[in-house]
Amino acid sequence: MAEIAIGRVGSEVVVPGEVCVRTGAPTRQRVTIRGATVPRWVHVLIVFSFFAWLLAQGNSQRHYRVEVPFLHHAWDRWNRIRRVAWALGVGGVVASFWASASGVPNGAALLALTAGGLVLGVGNALLHTVGFRQHDGLLVMTRVHPDAVAAIRAAMQVPSQPGPDRVFGPGSEEGSA
Repeated sequence: MAEIAIGRVGSEVVVPGEVCVRTGAPTRQRVTIRGATVPRWVHVLIVFSFFAWLLAQGNSQRHYRVEVPFLHHAWDRWNRIRRVAWALGVGGVVASFWASASGVPNGAALLALTAGGLVLGVGNALLHTVGFRQHDGLLVMTRVHPDAVAAIRAAMQVPSQPGPDRVFGPGSEEGSA
């Protein structure tokens, strides 16, 4: 899987192209992804101090809203598995508390459901959706299908010189060069 810079961090971005960013299949279907990202240096702080990491995380966080070409059945699969992972995680904690309160021997073993939910959630995110990160003020989309990267690059290309059918300058419909 590849990655591509799609715009500035902290802005709304519409990714051009008609190729699903996850599967590489042609599509006109689109999905809006919202989230937040922080610079990479913030993650290093957790080694030194949880409070410093939390403070830096909150102060350097930049939100994004990205509209991407994404097949709805692939997006729905990711959401379905995500809900199952959450249910396993929360169900494991609840079942463990219940077992401890009821005096069931080895009730803590029910936390294995939570661990299973965590593994399922991380695996699902890595396999079924794209990621986002910051790099020098740019929003970079990660885990993108190579065919989608090629389609996005082709759609983002601006002609280096105006041709006979394209005029750039004051008063033109496409703006100035």
